[in-house]
Amino acid sequence: IKSLRDCLVAIGFQIMKQNQIRVFVVARGILIAGFAVNAEESVLRGCRGTYDNEPRLANGRVDCQKLLAELTELRANTYNWLVWHKATDWEDLKIFLPLARKNKINVWVTIVPPTESSPNYADSEPFKQNYLKWAEEIGKLSAQEKNLVAWSIDDFMSNQKTFTPDALGQMLKQAHASNPKLAFVPCIYFRDVTPEF
Repeated sequence: IKSLRDCLVAIGFQIMKQNQIRVFVVARGILIAGFAVNAEESVLRGCRGTYDNEPRLANGRVDCQKLLAELTELRANTYNWLVWHKATDWEDLKIFLPLARKNKINVWVTIVPPTESSPNYADSEPFKQNYLKWAEEIGKLSAQEKNLVAWSIDDFMSNQKTFTPDALGQMLKQAHASNPKLAFVPCIYFRDVTPEF
Protein backbone atom coordinates (compact mmCIF):
# COMPACT_ATOMS: atom_id res chain seq x y z
CA ILE A 1 0.00 0.00 0.00
CA LYS A 2 1.66 3.20 -1.19
CA SER A 3 -1.10 5.80 -1.06
CA LEU A 4 -4.35 6.67 0.69
CA ARG A 5 -6.23 5.59 -2.42
CA ASP A 6 -4.52 2.18 -2.30
CA CYS A 7 -5.42 1.93 1.37
CA LEU A 8 -9.09 2.73 0.76
CA VAL A 9 -9.15 0.34 -2.20
CA ALA A 10 -7.59 -2.35 0.01
CA ILE A 11 -10.20 -1.66 2.67
CA GLY A 12 -12.87 -1.84 -0.03
CA PHE A 13 -11.64 -5.26 -1.14
CA GLN A 14 -11.55 -6.46 2.45
CA ILE A 15 -15.09 -5.22 2.99
CA MET A 16 -16.12 -6.92 -0.27
CA LYS A 17 -14.64 -10.19 0.96
CA GLN A 18 -16.72 -9.81 4.10
CA ASN A 19 -19.81 -9.13 1.95
CA GLN A 20 -20.27 -5.70 3.54
CA ILE A 21 -19.85 -3.08 0.83
CA ARG A 22 -21.33 0.19 2.09
CA VAL A 23 -22.28 3.26 0.10
CA PHE A 24 -24.03 6.47 1.11
CA VAL A 25 -25.23 9.67 -0.47
CA VAL A 26 -25.34 13.06 1.23
CA ALA A 27 -26.76 16.18 -0.37
CA ARG A 28 -26.66 19.61 1.25
CA GLY A 29 -25.99 18.19 4.69
CA ILE A 30 -28.89 15.75 4.57
CA LEU A 31 -28.30 12.02 4.50
CA ILE A 32 -30.66 11.02 1.71
CA ALA A 33 -29.71 7.47 0.83
CA GLY A 34 -27.60 4.68 2.12
CA PHE A 35 -27.39 1.15 0.92
CA ALA A 36 -25.29 -1.97 1.09
CA VAL A 37 -24.40 -3.83 -2.07
CA ASN A 38 -24.50 -7.64 -1.89
CA ALA A 39 -24.55 -7.51 1.87
CA GLU A 40 -26.38 -9.79 4.26
CA GLU A 41 -26.42 -7.18 7.00
CA SER A 42 -27.57 -3.85 5.71
CA VAL A 43 -27.63 -1.32 8.53
CA LEU A 44 -26.83 1.45 6.07
CA ARG A 45 -29.41 0.42 3.48
CA GLY A 46 -32.27 2.86 3.09
CA CYS A 47 -30.86 5.53 5.40
CA ARG A 48 -33.07 8.59 5.70
CA GLY A 49 -31.96 11.23 8.11
CA THR A 50 -30.18 14.42 8.93
CA TYR A 51 -26.77 15.59 10.08
CA ASP A 52 -25.75 17.92 12.88
CA ASN A 53 -27.61 21.00 14.17
CA GLU A 54 -29.15 19.35 17.24
CA PRO A 55 -31.64 21.45 19.22
CA ARG A 56 -30.10 22.75 22.45
CA LEU A 57 -31.34 23.40 25.95
CA ALA A 58 -30.64 26.74 27.67
CA ASN A 59 -27.55 25.21 29.32
CA GLY A 60 -26.07 24.24 25.93
CA ARG A 61 -26.71 20.51 26.27
CA VAL A 62 -28.45 18.68 23.42
CA ASP A 63 -32.22 18.50 23.82
CA CYS A 64 -32.39 14.77 23.11
CA GLN A 65 -36.17 14.55 23.45
CA LYS A 66 -36.74 17.39 20.98
CA LEU A 67 -34.22 15.92 18.54
CA LEU A 68 -36.00 12.58 18.75
CA ALA A 69 -39.37 14.27 18.14
CA GLU A 70 -37.96 16.11 15.09
CA LEU A 71 -36.51 12.91 13.64
CA THR A 72 -39.79 11.08 14.24
CA GLU A 73 -41.73 13.85 12.52
CA LEU A 74 -39.37 13.60 9.53
CA ARG A 75 -39.76 9.80 9.54
CA ALA A 76 -35.98 9.60 9.70
CA ASN A 77 -34.33 6.30 10.52
CA THR A 78 -30.79 7.67 10.87
CA TYR A 79 -29.07 10.60 12.55
CA ASN A 80 -25.45 11.65 12.02
CA TRP A 81 -24.23 13.12 15.33
CA LEU A 82 -21.41 15.68 15.09
CA VAL A 83 -19.20 15.79 18.19
CA TRP A 84 -17.89 19.34 17.98
CA HIS A 85 -20.10 22.15 19.24
CA LYS A 86 -19.87 21.65 23.01
CA ALA A 87 -17.57 19.75 25.35
CA THR A 88 -20.65 17.76 26.44
CA ASP A 89 -21.56 16.42 22.96
CA TRP A 90 -19.94 13.02 23.58
CA GLU A 91 -21.83 12.58 26.86
CA ASP A 92 -25.07 13.74 25.23
CA LEU A 93 -24.56 11.15 22.48
CA LYS A 94 -24.51 8.46 25.17
CA ILE A 95 -27.87 9.77 26.45
CA PHE A 96 -29.34 9.93 22.95
CA LEU A 97 -28.34 6.46 21.73
CA PRO A 98 -30.74 4.38 23.88
CA LEU A 99 -33.58 6.81 23.14
CA ALA A 100 -32.88 6.52 19.43
CA ARG A 101 -32.65 2.71 19.65
CA LYS A 102 -36.10 2.51 21.24
CA ASN A 103 -37.42 4.46 18.26
CA LYS A 104 -35.55 2.34 15.69
CA ILE A 105 -33.17 5.17 14.72
CA ASN A 106 -29.60 4.30 13.79
CA VAL A 107 -26.82 6.74 14.59
CA TRP A 108 -23.58 7.70 12.89
CA VAL A 109 -21.01 9.78 14.76
CA THR A 110 -18.74 12.32 13.09
CA ILE A 111 -15.61 13.88 14.54
CA VAL A 112 -13.58 16.74 13.12
CA PRO A 113 -10.11 16.52 11.58
CA PRO A 114 -7.06 18.69 12.37
CA THR A 115 -8.10 21.34 9.83
CA GLU A 116 -11.28 21.94 11.85
CA SER A 117 -9.65 21.68 15.28
CA SER A 118 -7.38 23.75 17.52
CA PRO A 119 -5.72 26.14 17.35
CA ASN A 120 -8.21 27.75 14.95
CA TYR A 121 -11.42 25.95 15.96
CA ALA A 122 -12.79 23.82 18.77
CA ASP A 123 -11.69 20.19 19.04
CA SER A 124 -14.04 17.24 19.18
CA GLU A 125 -14.15 16.54 22.92
CA PRO A 126 -13.06 14.71 25.00
CA PHE A 127 -10.33 13.02 22.94
CA LYS A 128 -9.43 16.05 20.80
CA GLN A 129 -7.03 15.04 18.00
CA ASN A 130 -6.23 11.60 19.40
CA TYR A 131 -7.85 9.71 16.53
CA LEU A 132 -6.71 6.30 17.74
CA LYS A 133 -8.51 6.95 21.03
CA TRP A 134 -11.59 8.15 19.16
CA ALA A 135 -11.62 4.95 17.09
CA GLU A 136 -11.26 2.82 20.20
CA GLU A 137 -13.99 4.61 22.17
CA ILE A 138 -16.44 4.79 19.27
CA GLY A 139 -15.89 1.07 18.70
CA LYS A 140 -16.55 0.33 22.38
CA LEU A 141 -19.67 2.49 22.43
CA SER A 142 -21.00 0.83 19.26
CA ALA A 143 -20.55 -2.58 20.90
CA GLN A 144 -22.78 -1.41 23.78
CA GLU A 145 -25.30 0.51 21.69
CA LYS A 146 -26.06 -1.57 18.60
CA ASN A 147 -27.75 1.32 16.79
CA LEU A 148 -24.42 3.17 16.59
CA VAL A 149 -23.61 1.71 13.18
CA ALA A 150 -21.08 4.06 11.58
CA TRP A 151 -18.51 6.74 12.24
CA SER A 152 -16.93 9.40 10.10
CA ILE A 153 -14.22 12.03 10.00
CA ASP A 154 -15.18 15.29 8.34
CA ASP A 155 -13.07 16.68 5.48
CA PHE A 156 -11.06 13.47 5.41
CA MET A 157 -9.17 14.12 2.16
CA SER A 158 -8.03 17.56 3.31
CA ASN A 159 -6.07 15.86 6.09
CA GLN A 160 -4.01 13.23 4.30
CA LYS A 161 -0.88 14.09 6.29
CA THR A 162 -2.66 12.92 9.43
CA PHE A 163 -4.71 10.10 7.94
CA THR A 164 -1.97 8.18 6.17
CA PRO A 165 -2.65 4.61 5.09
CA ASP A 166 -0.81 3.32 8.17
CA ALA A 167 -2.66 5.67 10.54
CA LEU A 168 -6.01 4.78 8.99
CA GLY A 169 -5.24 1.08 9.26
CA GLN A 170 -4.45 1.47 12.97
CA MET A 171 -7.62 3.48 13.55
CA LEU A 172 -9.82 0.88 11.88
CA LYS A 173 -8.10 -1.89 13.80
CA GLN A 174 -8.87 -0.07 17.06
CA ALA A 175 -12.52 0.51 16.14
CA HIS A 176 -13.06 -3.05 14.92
CA ALA A 177 -11.47 -4.60 18.02
CA SER A 178 -14.77 -3.98 19.82
CA ASN A 179 -17.15 -4.10 16.86
CA PRO A 180 -16.00 -5.57 13.53
CA LYS A 181 -19.30 -4.52 11.91
CA LEU A 182 -18.86 -0.80 12.65
CA ALA A 183 -18.79 1.06 9.33
CA PHE A 184 -16.26 3.80 8.64
CA VAL A 185 -17.71 6.37 6.23
CA PRO A 186 -15.26 9.27 5.84
CA CYS A 187 -16.43 12.57 4.39
CA ILE A 188 -14.85 12.81 0.93
CA TYR A 189 -16.00 15.51 -1.46
CA PHE A 190 -16.46 14.87 -5.17
CA ARG A 191 -13.74 17.41 -6.01
CA ASP A 192 -11.24 15.27 -4.04
CA VAL A 193 -11.78 12.19 -6.20
CA THR A 194 -8.97 12.92 -8.65
CA PRO A 195 -6.52 10.67 -10.53
CA GLU A 196 -4.02 11.37 -7.71
CA PHE A 197 -6.53 10.04 -5.16
